[in-house]
Amino acid sequence: MAIIDKINKVLEKEFGTVDLIVNLKDDKEINVTEYEELKKCGKWLKASGTILRVETELSEKKLAALICKETKLTEDDFTITNAAGLYIPFV
Repeated sequence: MAIIDKINKVLEKEFGTVDLIVNLKDDKEINVTEYEELKKCGKWLKASGTILRVETELSEKKLAALICKETKLTEDDFTITNAAGLYIPFV
C-alpha cells in the first residue's frame, strides 16, 4: 500500500471526508453549481473552471461516476487526485 493510501485511510477514519482534486482535460470547464447532485456531494472549495476541489465522503470512483452522470462527461475527460500531501496554491 502506498503511503498516500495509508494517509487517506487515516484521514477518512478521523474526519470522514477526503480532499479530492478534479482536473478536467482539453480545457473543458464545469460549474458545479449547475448540477444539483454534485453540489450536494461535499464541500466544494473550488467549484468552477478546469480544476475543481471538493471535501467529500465519496470515494474517487463514486465521485467520478457522479460527475459522469451529472455532466455527461466520460472518465477520459478528467482525472481525480487526492490532495493529501499536495501543495495546492489556488485555495
